[in-house]
Amino acid sequence: GPAVFNQNGNQEPSVVSHITTLSLISLAFPFINFFISKKKQGSFYSLDKSAYVDVVHGSCMFISEKLYQNVGGMNEDFFLYSEERDLCLKIEKAGFRVFFYYDAQINHIGGGTSKNLFLPLEIEKHRSKKKLIQLYYPHLVFLNKICGIIGYGIRTVVKVVSFNKFKARQFGTLFFWYLFKYK
Repeated sequence: GPAVFNQNGNQEPSVVSHITTLSLISLAFPFINFFISKKKQGSFYSLDKSAYVDVVHGSCMFISEKLYQNVGGMNEDFFLYSEERDLCLKIEKAGFRVFFYYDAQINHIGGGTSKNLFLPLEIEKHRSKKKLIQLYYPHLVFLNKICGIIGYGIRTVVKVVSFNKFKARQFGTLFFWYLFKYK
């Protein structure tokens, strides 16, 4: 995958690490990131040099047609989110590696698809993440639910007491999704 720049010319994160126990726990308790090295957090990639990575951003990926066909292409069970994680995991499973190539650069106007439908698409992002975890990390399904309940429960309370109704509604919706609809 290439380096990704926004419309202001600023580089955006275009690589991520695989989901881990620690990455889920830090969603519920983000303050622990202050005590854990970037490498252990899984966000240690340098965005200014080419390297092998776990996952490249789905806004732009380069892959040979042969490899794409061999790994089964994009999984249609994922809608807008997590499909790049799924594809990169399938590529790894097939014995290949994912590469971030800094010299290939694109401009990406993010949010064009999602800005007017933020909340429904945020729910879809969490549904897709759950599907990915069920598929590749079944031992983390329950932890993901618990961390979602705790993380979004805390965020909702903080936004309610700080009178930020908009964010409280967003976080509250995610809290209730994890609590009642996450099966």
